Amino acid sequence: MATFKSIWAGFKASPEYQPLKTQYDQMDGVSDIIGLSWDNLSETVGNQLDAALSDYIGKSHADWTAASIGAYLTQVKHDDDIDGTQFLVEGPVVIGEPYCTYLARTKQINAKPADISKVMAEIKKENPEAGSLPKFLLALFSTPVETEGFMDDDDGFDDDDDFDDVDFWDNPDLDSDDDFVPSVDLGQDGSSMTEDDFDDDPSTRVNRDPKLPMWQPSRLLRVNLQYSRLMKIYQERPEWQNRPEVVTADFMQNVVETLLVIGYNRYRKLPRSWTKHMLVEIMTSDFVADCLYSQEEYAAIGPMLTDLIGIAGSEQMMKPNKVGQLQRYIQAAAAKMVEAAKDPNNYSVDKKMILKIQAAGVDLDDDDSINNYVTDHKNDIISEHENGFPITAAVFDDQEQLAKLIDFYSPDQERDYLNPDAHVETFEGRSWHRKDAIKAHRFAVELGFRAYLDQQQKHPENTARVSDYVK
Repeated sequence: MATFKSIWAGFKASPEYQPLKTQYDQMDGVSDIIGLSWDNLSETVGNQLDAALSDYIGKSHADWTAASIGAYLTQVKHDDDIDGTQFLVEGPVVIGEPYCTYLARTKQINAKPADISKVMAEIKKENPEAGSLPKFLLALFSTPVETEGFMDDDDGFDDDDDFDDVDFWDNPDLDSDDDFVPSVDLGQDGSSMTEDDFDDDPSTRVNRDPKLPMWQPSRLLRVNLQYSRLMKIYQERPEWQNRPEVVTADFMQNVVETLLVIGYNRYRKLPRSWTKHMLVEIMTSDFVADCLYSQEEYAAIGPMLTDLIGIAGSEQMMKPNKVGQLQRYIQAAAAKMVEAAKDPNNYSVDKKMILKIQAAGVDLDDDDSINNYVTDHKNDIISEHENGFPITAAVFDDQEQLAKLIDFYSPDQERDYLNPDAHVETFEGRSWHRKDAIKAHRFAVELGFRAYLDQQQKHPENTARVSDYVK
């Protein structure tokens, strides 16, 4: 399946793209005020729209129909009424109409251009201002972009409360499910293998836990835009000239977007409310398990982010005490990340597979070559990976090791079983609880281990892989 970047490259060269670009370029001074070219602004909005449609309809563009796109925009209109800003409906229509029309014309979705035009006409009939580029820009920047995500108190905690040093896992006085969302092993775009080599980028999935604040795509987009401007300022500062060679503009964007997207989608936290636990979770899990960074790149992430946050402070976009606090958190998380990245056992199966494919000399830009290699070697790769995490009877006497093995062999790394649509809230008078669901899932994985050992003892010649029993 084509990636978003490859699809967007085709869209940018299409006749559907050019009219909006021309209109934007002809708005005197707008690009200077916003600080972004139309190419950058539209791709940011388009990327978020594509991810949202994939989350709502299905990861394959072939599943998209005019009706499902219309249903998503109708839902967006409902969220728009709650959010109190017109951006949520204007953005998807302004960018979505030409984008989806292009996808329909090039037969990448299950719709015809006329079907898309009809759906968009119905949306614009209900909301006449939707589809207007000037109104979209006005709505987009109606909230001061310079401060959202920096100064606003997104999480309800006071700056002076250093709650990040509390051990959420072992403190019985705190309910970790209410105060902190545990890690989910997700991938990320940019240098991650999920964008270039696999169909699905789970980092774009939204944690729908009802205990979290409502997910508002306008907030994420605004913060993405604000950080794009901040990175542009960084590249014009003396600090940029002293950076390591591995720190390129694309590398910095990949790293920053990882933190922004996963930080908000999974934890519902903007930079202003980033916590040490959140940074450690993302940097030691997502970055290490899935991103194809070199050791030099891992070592450069901490100093790069520290500089970027320092510049946010010098531009008066963040309070001085928050700058220092966040820099300390980044440095602590980065140190743990660098150490974790040295151990290949911390890599995901997918990352190990990509590294093995690279070592075999397979062209990563050739989908057919990749698919052929994976088909021929997948079982060998999985078996080799599992050999590094053997299951023996002794693991049941070591709770720490058992917990690590359960994490490794869990067949639902994204924890989709915790999503609201995966369970009922009440059953026979009992309420669903996140803690109970996690315990039940982990116990089921442990039962898989015991079934594997039982079969290995009784019929070793017919014993399958551990993962087969767990599933």
